Amino acid sequence: MANSVSMVLKDKFGRLLHYLVSSGFTYELIQEKILRDPFFLCFEENNASRFLSKSIESVIQNVFGKATYLDYSANISSELYWAGQMYIGLLLNESVPLQRSILIVPIDKMIGYFPLFHEMSEANLYQKYLDEERQTSVFRLLSKGKGTIKSISYLTGINSNTLNSYVDNSKLFSCSMSNATKLASLFEVPLATLNKETNFVPDIADLLDGPAFKQTFIGTLATYLKYDPHLVEAVSDEREFKEKIDEGKYAAIYDRRDHSLYFTKSHKFRVLTKAEVRFLSKRSIQEFKLSLTSGEILF
Repeated sequence: MANSVSMVLKDKFGRLLHYLVSSGFTYELIQEKILRDPFFLCFEENNASRFLSKSIESVIQNVFGKATYLDYSANISSELYWAGQMYIGLLLNESVPLQRSILIVPIDKMIGYFPLFHEMSEANLYQKYLDEERQTSVFRLLSKGKGTIKSISYLTGINSNTLNSYVDNSKLFSCSMSNATKLASLFEVPLATLNKETNFVPDIADLLDGPAFKQTFIGTLATYLKYDPHLVEAVSDEREFKEKIDEGKYAAIYDRRDHSLYFTKSHKFRVLTKAEVRFLSKRSIQEFKLSLTSGEILF
């Protein structure tokens, strides 16, 4: 299923990687910026519009510190463009924080996957990444140059045995907020790097055009509101929504302009909060993924 906002995100990040390299930045510097610069936390803050609203020239100048003129007539590197798309695809489809995917699979390694994976379903690359993440200790990567376990224990106040357990990603990703905050501060990375899943919730507007996802979303919404899902209808425009209100029906409408969700119960309606919409969207995406066949992706 295609999602227009998600497609734009993937396209822009792919082009950004290309123009950063063509502007003379090394892979290592690009990775450091993506891993540590606050600008790239826009996804974890559910503020993708901050990324989309900035021109590539603006990002290069304000985030990377170099004024540049971009030649848009030149050919874009297929490998870099594809690599950028895959990082965003992992964020959207596998809920992998951008900061961690760039750490586990650096740009040169992602480009190395291009010959084998670029003509396959993207799901194959995502599975390859997940396999890599299972075999790679995030703690070990981040602790390089930070001293021994004993010194890290001294600096953070975290027990050495506990730190040793964090070599296992599952233990690290489920550690207490207090320990995660201490480690993120020591390693100089965002908390997102240590989170099991990204906080980012993709826009579901276009997914709702698909009957199967719409049914999943309605079921999630009805369960959340404690209504019978068979009584709730998803409508696509304001006229139809107003008709349902007049008829005293249960109905929901997702406003694509500001990502709001309106729900009517009989002759009353309420606007769900942004946090509620994100919760329902994420839960619906998680549930719907279980119905996808092998090789099929959402975004």
